[in-house]
Amino acid sequence: MRDEQTNDEAVALRALGWTLGDDARAGRLLALTGLSAEALRERIGEPGLLAAVLRFLEAYEPDLVACAEHLDAPGFAGALRSRDGRIVPEERVWPLLDLFFEREMHRQNVVPGATEALVEIGRHADIVILTNIGDDYQANRVAQLEAFDIRHRVLCNRGGKGRPVLELIEEMQPSATVFVDDLSVHHESVAKHAPDVWRLHMIAEPRLAAHTPPAAHAHARIDDWGAALPWILERLAEA
Repeated sequence: MRDEQTNDEAVALRALGWTLGDDARAGRLLALTGLSAEALRERIGEPGLLAAVLRFLEAYEPDLVACAEHLDAPGFAGALRSRDGRIVPEERVWPLLDLFFEREMHRQNVVPGATEALVEIGRHADIVILTNIGDDYQANRVAQLEAFDIRHRVLCNRGGKGRPVLELIEEMQPSATVFVDDLSVHHESVAKHAPDVWRLHMIAEPRLAAHTPPAAHAHARIDDWGAALPWILERLAEA
């Protein structure tokens, strides 16, 4: 347990170093934390400060992706390559992804077992799809899901999903809530803002799952919808 914590702290320290390597980015961090540069130096290594750094990066996806690339962590940056095999520069990653959401989203396929699992879950609970894309692409996402007969409420957001999840809970007043996502930063965000929510870390793409450790803030890691379905239904039945 201590080794895992030490590794997390080491990653956060490296993320802090990367953040402070750019004057504009460092200025935003200081403004967010309310610390002076001197106070920041004195508190380096404190868990609270390191957590604030990670939340700072989580709130702005281009920085999060760039930092992940710098730290050699899994993510979009470094995964996209041009036809000649060269890594796509970080500053082009999100513009390309935005073009994908605008023009190519219809080419995405549903992962095995997802449609059937959602049908069964829908018999027991309301389903809301919280997708980390801009509002401009909501219609595309809805159309994409409807093509697979997946018809549920779709909400878009940028950054951590904890606050939107909390707002949904306050609006809908469910007896139990299960959050399923593939990114550990979102599980951490939900754990912070809505700690009573059950959190399932799922990466249904085997090539990514094989290289991604379980999210520290999730209750379980299951990468197959067939195996995840009973776990989800059990959590809902416990309410």
